[in-house]
Amino acid sequence: MYTEHHDDLVMSGEGITVEGWFYLDEYPAEGTLFAPLIMKPASYAIVLTDRPKLGIARLVDPGPYVQLKYYDYGSHVFDGALFCDTFAGRSVLALPDKTPIPTAEWMHVAFELRDEGDGAMLSYFLNGMRLGKLGESWVGESDAPFFIGGVPAWSPCLDLPPRSWPGKVDAVRVSRGVRYDTDVFVPERELRVDKDTIALWNFDGPAATYEDQAGNGHTLSPTGSLSVSARGKLATAWAVLRTP
Repeated sequence: MYTEHHDDLVMSGEGITVEGWFYLDEYPAEGTLFAPLIMKPASYAIVLTDRPKLGIARLVDPGPYVQLKYYDYGSHVFDGALFCDTFAGRSVLALPDKTPIPTAEWMHVAFELRDEGDGAMLSYFLNGMRLGKLGESWVGESDAPFFIGGVPAWSPCLDLPPRSWPGKVDAVRVSRGVRYDTDVFVPERELRVDKDTIALWNFDGPAATYEDQAGNGHTLSPTGSLSVSARGKLATAWAVLRTP
């Protein structure tokens, strides 16, 4: 699914928070993997990644991982095609994560980015636990669409051809500013619209399009790459996530 570019979907000076509830059916085949959960090509991408593992590494380094890759390309869209012609600073920087993500259960993934000189930061959260923070951020201002669940074709702004997310998504929210900036928080069982919400999509089941619940017109249209779940499953899975 995708929505057309809008300036409020690119990180502003005050920052941006992107989060959602996702479900990984099973670990994909071992090897290099680039499966986007959320992607704005040439700006930022929340992706499932894997690393080849041999011998003892298979026992001590299970995978895969969710990472944030962010970009600083000079890019533009012309006649539906994305072009990446220049880049400034760093072209790609990935936030490492040593905690493998769970399979067959719902997980909350959140990323925060802010680019304000000494206040620049990037954080990654899995189920409300901050697993990484960097004091830097470079994010390109591409006018590419915002995708959820995969992209329909290889993009010249990516280092690897993408694949579809091998699972489900229940809700995705984009917010202005840094929403959490703490080491631990309890994710909302149902993401809601508030004063900081740029866009919110709830996937209650298969549909032709999904409206932006924030009322800002960021309607999602199909690309054939998204699998969605009924929202009712989320409340059941919440008990699994939060019960010792």
